[in-house]
Amino acid sequence: MESHNRTEVKNPASAGIQDAGAKCRAAKALASAGDYEAAREALGALWSGIGVRPDVESLSPKDQAEVLLRVGALSGWLGSSNQVPGAQGLAKDLISESIRAFEALGDHHRRILVESLCRGPRSPRPGRTPFG
Repeated sequence: MESHNRTEVKNPASAGIQDAGAKCRAAKALASAGDYEAAREALGALWSGIGVRPDVESLSPKDQAEVLLRVGALSGWLGSSNQVPGAQGLAKDLISESIRAFEALGDHHRRILVESLCRGPRSPRPGRTPFG
């Protein structure tokens, strides 16, 4: 029997799940476990890869915000590890857009959570990200 080091999180892209929220949750779990490539794959058709804006137009505003956040985070991680030029700037833009989207939805708790996760020791002001 073959042994795999792959994290045991169901991949909605391969399971055929159409729900963007489920794809984002799976991607977050995989990224938290350090499997960033599998996290990218979990997003399926929502995102073609680093440097490409995710296709969110047909999604609900809440799902749009979640996808922008997840793709922004993955763009930062994958772009940094693969040394992709411009990836950090795109990551910052997508995360900033997700923060504005959560704010527009009135989801102040989620916006504050995202902002607090983005704040690093050199960026003490709200709305700043560690990307720039």
